[in-house]
Amino acid sequence: MFSRRPKRESTRWPLVRSRGGVRVRGDIKTAELDEVIRLSSLAAGRHWSGQGRPGWLMENRSMISEIFVTVLQEEADGTLHCSVTVVLREGVGGHFGLHMSAEDFESLRDLEMGDVAFLAHRFLRTFKNVPLDPSQRDAWDAGYSEEGSG
Repeated sequence: MFSRRPKRESTRWPLVRSRGGVRVRGDIKTAELDEVIRLSSLAAGRHWSGQGRPGWLMENRSMISEIFVTVLQEEADGTLHCSVTVVLREGVGGHFGLHMSAEDFESLRDLEMGDVAFLAHRFLRTFKNVPLDPSQRDAWDAGYSEEGSG
């Protein structure tokens, strides 16, 4: 689990393309479960479409390891449509949309650069191994059959 450090000056994040292909601010924030539930309640009270998944969060409360928040796009009224990614202890989880004010987004903690590297490595481990080419497989199999015959 990531260490909870006191809030410091905001990191200068680059612009990135969101899942929708829109260039948005690249901030990666972390949040506590209670913060996300509070923001979901605010979104529902304001009748915003991105209201999070408070029921799912409560069902999985005891298994939540980390929560990350990124911007998907800025709405015309200045509201931020965010993606909340929840990582469960088993390494699985999911993401969902949540609208929030820019002020609420800013109040969340920036992900520290060391934690960004950890997150990148976690992401890289999610890709499946590419199988050996047939000629590589033959050489691999031959190597094992030679070891077994000696």
